[in-house]
Parts: sequence; structure tokens; C-alpha cells
Amino acid sequence: MAKKKASRQTRADSKQNMDSKAPVVTMDAFSNPAARIGFGTMDLLQATEYPMTRMTQNYQLLTSLYRENWIIQNIISTIPNDMLRKWYDLRTSVAPEYLKQMTQLERRTQIRKKLLLGMCWGRLYGGAVGVILIKGHNDMSLPLNLDTIMPGSFLGLHILDRWNGVYPEGELVTDPEDPDFGLPKFYTVRNDETGTMVARVHHSRVIRFIGRELPWMEQVTEQYWGESEIEAIYEELTRRDNVAGNIAALTFRANINYQETDGLDQLLGSANAEIQRRFWNTLAAQSMMESNFGTRKTGERSSCTLLVVFWQQLWKVGPQYIGQMARPSTCQMMAAYIRHQLIQSQLHHRSRMSRRLRSCSLAKNRRSARHVSRLFIPASV
Repeated sequence: MAKKKASRQTRADSKQNMDSKAPVVTMDAFSNPAARIGFGTMDLLQATEYPMTRMTQNYQLLTSLYRENWIIQNIISTIPNDMLRKWYDLRTSVAPEYLKQMTQLERRTQIRKKLLLGMCWGRLYGGAVGVILIKGHNDMSLPLNLDTIMPGSFLGLHILDRWNGVYPEGELVTDPEDPDFGLPKFYTVRNDETGTMVARVHHSRVIRFIGRELPWMEQVTEQYWGESEIEAIYEELTRRDNVAGNIAALTFRANINYQETDGLDQLLGSANAEIQRRFWNTLAAQSMMESNFGTRKTGERSSCTLLVVFWQQLWKVGPQYIGQMARPSTCQMMAAYIRHQLIQSQLHHRSRMSRRLRSCSLAKNRRSARHVSRLFIPASV
């Protein structure tokens, strides 16, 4: 009995000692120093870094990409165009004449176009605003009171991107019940050419269009705007453009003419400038004759050979990079391009399988032919 009691006391003391030890911070990571693989080794992967670039603040680069690159234009505008493509459909018991007046007001204020521009500039620059214009509301620093809006006083939206004269102020909305809680309370609209303030707008009179959401500290750094959609795909875009440029450059090397000339090394190394100039003029004249007439003349000791190079698999590279860009951009335009490529491959597969099906006797083996078609011909995309 005394032995059992002592054993229990020893266990209790050891448990108490374990609980009294200071906590130890552990880090779980894989490391193989002998193979130079893993954490803390001279591994090439461990040298990888992701510096903070904040490309959204580079206005010139974003604008240049949007103006010159068709992929960027489609990434920015495809989703807003798809959102406003069917507009809206009112199902109400309101008299038709009131619905007609509302439609005329939409056309007069171009509200659909203004919303599209706001979403596009928000996705491109990371932020834009649409200032609500109401007739008779001259002091825009006051909160918007819906009871004071009279019929026919809506003048539309004035769209401004974050680099076009609109600046959030430092005072934030502190009311938790406000939908804009934690965002700027006022926005200053300024004329950048003259530097004068045009208006001080209350947040209730502003519709915000932002890009991708950011963590709080980054949102404060960006003056409570979002991240441009281009920043997430910029690396993939540069890879795609460089690959496309290299593929285009390879086409000039598909047909290579090389000429063997006796004593060329001596001509280029020891001859005077006048002889070298005559030699280059001769090559230029031969190139012109070959381009215009398809004729090349050589000397008795010279020979000319045409080297033809084929790149049969280069056409597969483009869709691969387009697919890589489709994932971070969340844009269906890229998916449509890939879908087109898949349809082309499926058509080739169908033609191949149709030739196989012709060998079956449709009169005697209809059931077998239908079974083969279900097994081998894939469904349409």
C-alpha cells in the first residue's frame, strides 16, 4: 500500500515539474544540410524573396499597360461589362409612364456608362469614386438626406479615379451602424492643374469602386483604396509577352541562308576599310536581289546553302501562358481562349474517331457503334 502511494506521489511530482517548466518555442521545418535542401541551407529555393513593390502606385505603368496591351484591356473591362450586360428588370406594379420616365432619366444621365467607367477605373487603378450629383445640393459636405431629393433632381454620377483629383481625408467614419464604418468620412475634390479645392464631399454622396481588398495596414498605405487587378498578374504578363516575342523572332530564323566564302577571315581581319566596305555592299546587293527576284549570285569558290528549321510544338506554348494568366485574373476571357483551343483539339479527336467508326457496319452493328462513340468521343465543352 505504501509502495502504491509513493508511486502516485512520484507521478504527481513529475507532472508538477513538467508544468512548471518555461515554455519552449519550436519551429517545424524540413532541413537536410548534407544535401543542401530545406530551411537554413544553401538551397536555391531558400534564396527566393518576394519584395514589396506596391505596383498599384505606379500610375504611368498602369496607364501604359491599359493603353497598349489587349490582354490588360480585356481583364479590366470583361467583368464590368458582364455585370452590366443585361442591366436590370423591374417587376413592379408602378404605372408604365413612371417606368418610361425612369428609363429616360437613365439615358440622359448615362448612369449605365458611368457605373461601367467607375468599375473599370477601380479595377485598373485600385480605386475610383462616383460623386452623386443632386440639383440644389450645393453644400456637398453635408450628409445626403433622401427626404430632400425632389423628383427629377438627380443629375447623374461624376466618375473620378484615385489619380484624377479625389483625395480621401484623414477623418474616418466612427459610427458602427454606418455602412462606411472605418472608411474616410470626407473626400476632397481638387483641380490638379490649379491646385484649388473644388468641393468637399461627404462619404454618403460617394460611391466607392475599388480593386482587390487589402489588409488593414496596406489599405491605410494605399489611402483606403484597394489593389489594382494588374498587380497580381504582372509577372505572368511579362512572361507571356517575352515568350510571344521570342516565338515571333524565331519565325525570322525559319529559313536561314548561309554562304561559304573563301578567305573571309583574312578579308575581315587584315583588309583595309575600303575593301571591307565593298564586301558589305556586295552582300547588301545580293540580299536585295534575293528579296526582290529570288536570285543570289556567288563566286566560283563560294557556295550558298538554305537551312530550313521547323518548330512543330511552339503553338502549344501560347495557350499554356494564357491559362496561367486566367487563374490570377479571375477573368473568363482567358477561359474562353482556352476553351477554343480545347474545342479544336476535340474536333481533331472526333475526326479521328469517326474514321474508326466507319469500319463498323452500321447496318449490322448499330448498338456496337453507339457504344464505341459513347466511350471514345468526349462531350462538347
